[in-house]
Amino acid sequence: MDLLVPLLLRQIKGIGNVRLRNIIENNNLPKNIDEFIDWMELVFNKEGIYEKRIGNEELKYIIEKANNIR
Repeated sequence: MDLLVPLLLRQIKGIGNVRLRNIIENNNLPKNIDEFIDWMELVFNKEGIYEKRIGNEELKYIIEKANNIR
């Protein structure tokens, strides 16, 4: 899961290398994919990064894309 989180985050519009590094350095990563959505919402709210909630279809696409990269 540790490698999947950066791949998932990098697929989200508005998250570049600098933001990605800041998120990873300043937050504990989720332990599994089930925790990812809740974790993502908490981190994004805390960091003021992402206003819109990611829908299930978009999340599935992001996960599939990250798995293809991995």
